[in-house]
Amino acid sequence: MMEQTQLLCCPKRLMIKYRCKENLRMKRKIRKDKLKEMKDFYRSVLLISLGITMILIFQAMLM
Repeated sequence: MMEQTQLLCCPKRLMIKYRCKENLRMKRKIRKDKLKEMKDFYRSVLLISLGITMILIFQAMLM
């Protein structure tokens, strides 16, 4: 029953493009993995910039 509702909610052009539900699942998984990688990248950039800011503040306090 759930598979039928998934089929009904998917637009026909998507069904034609991806052929089957397995490919849709794979596309979702790949998209989720890319999003996770982007989050990790931005988190590391944020931490690096925070560290540099802390070093600069510490140096300013020593002057």
